[in-house]
Amino acid sequence: FEPGVVAAAITDHVGKPIACKVEFATKGDEPALNFGPETAEFSVGNLVYTANGKFQRTVPPGKYSITISHGPEYDAVEREIDVAPGSTVPLSAMLNRTVETPGWVSGDFHSHSTPSGDNTSSQLGRVLNLVAEQIEFAPCTEHNRISTYRPHIDRLGIASQLATVSGIELTSTPL
Repeated sequence: FEPGVVAAAITDHVGKPIACKVEFATKGDEPALNFGPETAEFSVGNLVYTANGKFQRTVPPGKYSITISHGPEYDAVEREIDVAPGSTVPLSAMLNRTVETPGWVSGDFHSHSTPSGDNTSSQLGRVLNLVAEQIEFAPCTEHNRISTYRPHIDRLGIASQLATVSGIELTSTPL
């Protein structure tokens, strides 16, 4: 079969690109998609993570239910798409912020990845996950080593969305 391509452009309620998580669910008897293992970064299982709302994802031909989200303060958007062999299907959505939290910052104070020795996600993948879920502050808390997410935040251009500090999770043996 010849695959198709889904070309996404997701924005917030004022038309600015927004980090998000996009879930692809197959319809009918089609097997579930698996874009990559837990060690992948931009595509994991049936999920695509984007720091700026844009991506192109090759998929098998078929019908898909798509769920696009950006944390608990924004309404998720659902779409149905049909991808024909060799086609490019546009996927656009505007995520509306329906919960206002002025003066508050969402944070995750226990966040680490492969360097900690107890999981297989990369730091870049972790940062993508955090920003897609609308976490606004996340210290890097790798086990028994001081580390930072700053290079990944800079690479993705998301410093206005996700703040961090160097950190450590001090644990005992065997980690």
